Amino acid sequence: TETNGRFAQIYPGVLEGLKAWKASGVKMGVVTNKPGMFTEALLERMGMSDYFDVIVSGDTTANKKPHPEPILHACEIFGVRPDRNLHIGDSKHDIHAAHAAGCQAYCVPYGYNEGQPVSAAECDALVPDLLAAFNSRHQATTPDNTELAARAASYELAFRMQAHAPEAVDLTRETEATKRLYGVDHPATERFGRQCLLA
Repeated sequence: TETNGRFAQIYPGVLEGLKAWKASGVKMGVVTNKPGMFTEALLERMGMSDYFDVIVSGDTTANKKPHPEPILHACEIFGVRPDRNLHIGDSKHDIHAAHAAGCQAYCVPYGYNEGQPVSAAECDALVPDLLAAFNSRHQATTPDNTELAARAASYELAFRMQAHAPEAVDLTRETEATKRLYGVDHPATERFGRQCLLA
């Protein structure tokens, strides 16, 4: 293992992307087919181990990618539903494993793709690097401020009307619309949902 990673280079945008994801509070993991004895040593040598909370190597589970088991194992450790997980990879094995597990799959056009370049048609998004993946995901889940304000105003109006004309207001529908805009884990959704329960 002395030569493990000696000649390895980090692709452009990787560290910047890892820093952005880490700063956002998102927990990250590595799911690789590389044996564990090489994986952790390589991450340590490249100064990347501190970014990851979970490492699933090729010998961690009975099956490797493209089988979904390694990704499902990581999701189980994180305690998150697969459909709330984003898998970013560089090969068709990553795409197949992620989709079989029920996850979204973003791909970068570089890396070890086993001689089979990935295409945008196969994955959920083809991005140039990890930073672009972060920006793409962040923009996709962050509604425009004007839209947020309109949704909040609509909900607050419905909540107030509930007290005077309950039959005219469908708070469940309003809450679902709020969830779709803010995201189910957003504090605003939790607050609106709590209000709906109180009503």
